Amino acid sequence: MDEPGIYDDRGRFVEFESAGRDVTERKRAEDDAARLAAIVASADDAIVSITLDGTVVSWNGAAERMFGYPEAEIVGQPITTIIPTERWHEQRKIVARGQRGETVDHFATERAARDGRRVAISLTLSPVKAADGRIIGASEIARDVTEQQRAKEALRRSELELSDFFDNAVVPLHWVGADGTILRVNKAELAMLGYAAEEYVGRHIAQFHVDPPVIDGILRCLGAGETIRNLPARLRAKDGSIREVLISSNARWEDGKLSHTRCITLDVTDVRRLEREREGLLARERGARTQAEAANRAKDEFLAMLAHELRNPLSVIANAVTVLEQSADGASRPSKPAAAIRRQTAHLTRLLDDLLDVARITSGRIELEHEHLDLRHEIEQAVEAQRHRIDGKQQRLTLALPARAVPVFGDAVRLQQVVGNLLNNASKHTPPRGTIRITLDDDGADAVLEVADTGAGIAPDKLDAVFDLFEQANPSLARTEGGLGIGLTLVKRVVELHGGMVVAHSDGVGLGTKLVVRLPLAAPAAPAPAAPATTGDPSPRRILVVEDHDDGREMLVTLLRLGGHDVLEAATGAEGMEIAARVRPDVILLDIGLPDVNGYDLGRRLRETLGPTPAIVALSGYGQPADRARSTAVGFDEHLVKPVDPLALAESLRRPR
Repeated sequence: MDEPGIYDDRGRFVEFESAGRDVTERKRAEDDAARLAAIVASADDAIVSITLDGTVVSWNGAAERMFGYPEAEIVGQPITTIIPTERWHEQRKIVARGQRGETVDHFATERAARDGRRVAISLTLSPVKAADGRIIGASEIARDVTEQQRAKEALRRSELELSDFFDNAVVPLHWVGADGTILRVNKAELAMLGYAAEEYVGRHIAQFHVDPPVIDGILRCLGAGETIRNLPARLRAKDGSIREVLISSNARWEDGKLSHTRCITLDVTDVRRLEREREGLLARERGARTQAEAANRAKDEFLAMLAHELRNPLSVIANAVTVLEQSADGASRPSKPAAAIRRQTAHLTRLLDDLLDVARITSGRIELEHEHLDLRHEIEQAVEAQRHRIDGKQQRLTLALPARAVPVFGDAVRLQQVVGNLLNNASKHTPPRGTIRITLDDDGADAVLEVADTGAGIAPDKLDAVFDLFEQANPSLARTEGGLGIGLTLVKRVVELHGGMVVAHSDGVGLGTKLVVRLPLAAPAAPAPAAPATTGDPSPRRILVVEDHDDGREMLVTLLRLGGHDVLEAATGAEGMEIAARVRPDVILLDIGLPDVNGYDLGRRLRETLGPTPAIVALSGYGQPADRARSTAVGFDEHLVKPVDPLALAESLRRPR
């Protein structure tokens, strides 16, 4: 320790005194400067030193990366090189503050990079002082906040868009606080209810609900964390009207506490009103339909009753003619008058059948009995039934049937009606000595029936209408010939019920008409066992006639006695029951429409009392399949429709029991 200097408390040399002390301090300062330079060089923020006149003195690597200017190029240049012109005034202000010894923290501004980019920065400026305390410059630290600014701007735009969406959404929206206070509402909800924002926001939501239990339940559910979807509610508008709404809502929670609820309020007032009106219309329509159905039933029942009542006098007339013909001798037999009466009676009967078919068509109650048929046979039967009409007008009828069977599956009576109506229509519209041609063939899938005539023809615009109910292609001719205008309607309906179709063809008025019916072919049916042959008149029988119509009963009894039968008669059901139990006849002809008892019930009691014999035959004005099925179900052997054809009656009596 002989060398002059400064030592520590353990005797170690520290520094020389005087000149040696200056060297040590200088080295320490140099080390500090080196460390500071390293920090500046490695900093992520741009660190720039400028003189009081704004000349760049130092420029770190981060500044070079941020603004694109290398240090060699920018040092010695004015700091305004990187400041947009419109920002120069900001720079003057913050430098002035630095000159006053103030520090500027986190000043948001922009700088211009070498490539023209604008760089958003957060600027901190500190004054630089000399050893004597004079301010000789400033140090600027710039942090690039471009991405932060972009994120902040995006967030701001998003918030604006969300706010705009909320305020201008087409559906009504509102927020409700945890205590039920309305916090926010959009224009749609205010418009729906008619309130101004200040009349709505800040008030309890329950003030606007008509039904307190409903809003209490809504708030309770939301407070429990439940979500509500399309809950019906009623809100009171400012004008006092009630708006029916559907509420959907859920809650926003923050730190485990209910912040507010978000609600969509859909106005369904008009929808509910329309629904109620629709329900009212449906109820009225159902009532009207019920009334219409009742009226239709009443009409059908009236038509059926009318036809039934008209059949009684027709039966009397038909039987009376037969009695006259069978009781007169050959010389005095009134053939022409009797034939005229018989024809007109048949015509009236056909009109009655058409009248009943009107009701069945309009109510869709035409019933079919299906069986395997050879269509040739049904055509021949229908032709024979219409032969007198065609011969009476001296019309020429040609019939072309194939030699082979044409099998179909259908109702024989209704198919004969189809052919008969087609023939009747053709004869009606064909002049005397005109021609009617019937042809039948098959194409492998369908039976094809054509009925062509040389008559009045049909205008092209009327071809489809000929099948409409009550349509008359030639009304003046229809009035002359008679008829109700439903023949072709019946044809179309019956053919369609058989799975077929019918179309009309005509080259025009005066050029004739052709009606074509197509019916699905059926597989050939197994041959039916031959029926026992019946010839000659029926053997004399003991017959009981139970009929309340005096003239009808008298004519039927007379007709049967002329046929050699032993006939007893009764005018009431009770009388008929007593006679049948006492005499036990071979055959009972029982009118269904008795005044004192239901004919079906009486038929059942007779069958239960008398056993399998005698034969019990129903006489009725009703002849639908359902009527015949009902007769069979209660024990009748046959069901004959008034006016009863004498030949059909004779066949029934001839049939073995």
